[in-house]
Amino acid sequence: MSEFEDHVRKDLQLLRSDSLFVLLIVVVAVMAFIMAFLATSSYVNSWSPMLVTKQMIAERQRDNLEGYWVSISSMYLMVFTIVSSMIITSEKENGMVRYILTFRTHTWQFFLSKFLMMAGLAVFATSVSTLAYFLVFAAMDLPLLSFGDVLSAMLLPLLAILAISCIGLMVSAFMNKKGAAIALGVVAFLVISMGYTFVDGLGMEAAHNHPDWDYSYDEIDYIPWQYKLLIKINPLVLIVESDYLEEGEGIMLGLGMIVAYLALGMLIFARERTERGLIKDLMKRIERREGRS
Repeated sequence: MSEFEDHVRKDLQLLRSDSLFVLLIVVVAVMAFIMAFLATSSYVNSWSPMLVTKQMIAERQRDNLEGYWVSISSMYLMVFTIVSSMIITSEKENGMVRYILTFRTHTWQFFLSKFLMMAGLAVFATSVSTLAYFLVFAAMDLPLLSFGDVLSAMLLPLLAILAISCIGLMVSAFMNKKGAAIALGVVAFLVISMGYTFVDGLGMEAAHNHPDWDYSYDEIDYIPWQYKLLIKINPLVLIVESDYLEEGEGIMLGLGMIVAYLALGMLIFARERTERGLIKDLMKRIERREGRS
C-alpha cells in the first residue's frame, strides 16, 4: 500500500469517528432541502396570470436554478471555509502531525489527502443539493429543466467550494490552534466576500468614468484589467457574477484557482518539516549552497 493511500485511509477513519462529520452531513442535507423548497416557492410566486411561452418558462427556470445555487453556495462557502481551516490544526493540537512527519512523510501527500477529504465532502454537498432541487420540483409537479441541465449547474459551485476549501487548508496549514484557525478562516471568508463586492463596485465606477463609455454599452467591457484580475482570482466569481466569465472560462478559471491555492497551501505546510520555518530554512539552504560554491 502506498504512502498516499495510508493517509487517505487514516483521514477517512478520523472522519467517520468524528461526531462533527455526521453533524455536517445532516446539516448539508437539511440545508439543501430547505433551500430547494424556498426555490420552489419563489418559482411559483414569480408567475403572474399572463400568456407565456415555452421559452419564457425555460428562462424563468434557469434564473430560478441560478438563484438557488447562489443562495445555497454562499452558505456552503462559509461552512467549508470553517471546516477546512481546522482539518489540519486538529491533528496539530494532538501532536499527530509531528509524529507522522517523523517517518519521512511527504508533506505534499499528507496535504493532498486532506484536500481529497474536502473534495469528497464538496461533491456530496453539491450532489445532495442537486438531487434535492430535482426531487422537490418533481414532487410539486412543476415543469423543470432536464436532469442534465440541473446536473451541469452544480459544476461551477463545486469548483468554487473546492477553491475556498483550498484557502481554508492554507489557513489550517499556517495555524497551530483550532480556535485561532477557525477565527482566521471566518476572517478570510469575510475578506473574500466583502473584497469581491468592494472591487466590483470600484470596477463599475471606473467603467462609468471611462471617456468612451455610454449607458447603452456593457460596463464589463470598460472595467480596467486590474479590477478584473482581482475579481477573477476570487472564488465568488464562479457563482455570483457570470457576466465576468466567457463561455467555458469558468471551468478553466475554477481549476486554475484550485491548482494555485492548493500549491500555495502545500508550500506553507512544508514548513512543518523544519523547526526554523519554511522561509528561514530555504535561506539557510541557499547560504549553504553559496558556501560550497
